[in-house]
Amino acid sequence: LSRTAEELKSFHRGTLRIVSMPTLAQGFLPQVVHTFMQDHKGVAVTLQVRSSQQVADWISTQHYDVGITAINVSDPAIEVQTLCRSQLVCILPPGHPHANKAVIEPGDLEGEMFVSLGTEQSLRYKVDEVFEKANVNRELNFDTQVSHVACSFVLAGSGVSLVDPMTALQFIPQGLVVKPFKPVVKFNYNIIYPATRSKSQMAVEFTKLLRLKLDEASEASNGLFKILSGPEAD
Repeated sequence: LSRTAEELKSFHRGTLRIVSMPTLAQGFLPQVVHTFMQDHKGVAVTLQVRSSQQVADWISTQHYDVGITAINVSDPAIEVQTLCRSQLVCILPPGHPHANKAVIEPGDLEGEMFVSLGTEQSLRYKVDEVFEKANVNRELNFDTQVSHVACSFVLAGSGVSLVDPMTALQFIPQGLVVKPFKPVVKFNYNIIYPATRSKSQMAVEFTKLLRLKLDEASEASNGLFKILSGPEAD
């Protein structure tokens, strides 16, 4: 009986259902969830990983409490908040000729095999536009929908790419070269909720912790994960 009572007590402490795009879910988000569960003993947490569009779909149908995505969402059933505004970084394989440059520019990647994020990602078009304006030609023989795959491909020595900073930072210990890129290509991490019901207290507290951990990651990134604010964020 005492065990059953304890289980019921834990159940009533709350639940939190999170669905996230792969970008943050591979390494960063599980650490945040771990901290959250340590601070909220007995809370049951579900974490699913889906594409940004699927994240939006699941939030709009109220299957999940919190969604993390990179796409712009325009749906009356979804409340959107910007977690942070950042910018893409350039990733190079170990030993690349530009590995010691402070900042990578489009011309530095002339003729390089370039790993593109797939055409379903609007970010692809922003990146292509930067190189077109600079009249820089790249070899576009490989694309992927997942930034972790792009990082692994570049780490293996097959090309270069522009990816979100949080993904790139996870590969630095393995030898991936990560550099700032100019001109700035902006990238947003968004958090979304079902708009047709109030956010739970668990969702509110998790969001606060998530913002805090993103700030800490930015401060520890040696300028590679830059959180934009003010005019530079527009």
